[in-house]
Amino acid sequence: MSTTPNLCSVETKIHPGFVCEHRPLKEGETPKRRGQATVYEATGAVTPELAELLDTPHLITIKHDGQCSKLVHTDTGIRVYRRLDVRKDKRPPDNSVPAGLNSQGEVEFYWVDITNDNSADNQYYHSALIRHENQIKSIAMIVPTASGGFEIVETPVSDIETGTYELIGPKVQGNPYRLPATKVPVPILRKEQNKILQVEQHFFIRHGIVDISQIFRDAVPDFNLESVRNFIVSRMIEGIVLHFPGKCMVKVNRGHIGVELTKDDVLQINISK
Repeated sequence: MSTTPNLCSVETKIHPGFVCEHRPLKEGETPKRRGQATVYEATGAVTPELAELLDTPHLITIKHDGQCSKLVHTDTGIRVYRRLDVRKDKRPPDNSVPAGLNSQGEVEFYWVDITNDNSADNQYYHSALIRHENQIKSIAMIVPTASGGFEIVETPVSDIETGTYELIGPKVQGNPYRLPATKVPVPILRKEQNKILQVEQHFFIRHGIVDISQIFRDAVPDFNLESVRNFIVSRMIEGIVLHFPGKCMVKVNRGHIGVELTKDDVLQINISK
């Protein structure tokens, strides 16, 4: 494992690396979302977009499973944003800004500024923020180590790069990483009054920080669905992201390859081989 420069920020939706189609649910199969009668899954064919790029220089990083977020340095301090998908017939919130444009010139999602919005919906974001005199001074971060593990570090704001991150922790996506449920005091707005509540602490991890390019290429010399699926399953990771600098990013995750976690599975944040 090595760490990447901050060139992996997510400003448009990342497309699958394999052609995916909707198929009917099998008997006894649970849909990803309530009421769905189909599953969106890879067919085995590499997408034309990826096929054109596979022989060009690129990085491969671990995809983490959490909530997409953004941290931005400004003249008045760091700002914290959460991603919001908005239907085309709906108006985005006033405190939101559009993300980047896709290849068709469309905005696919928005960033909502929650820096000073301490409503209950944002409590897990605020649990990662360490404040002093109402200013964010440091942020609880997941930092990968060279040995294939990770550390939880209260990182000073001055050491945090502007970019996109994933929020992970006890109350996000069922805590697939089994992170500790340590409670911290968080001011929450209840009935127009701020109350200090004990909330499980959550953590940010920078997108694309775990570079597994060499590990992946050594294990998967031929990019095909079976080999990629075996790599993801055997390493107990959520998926991979392929980064083509100046062009695009492409992903393969567990949902695409039809391998969901069981209640006893624990995802890995980092790997060494």
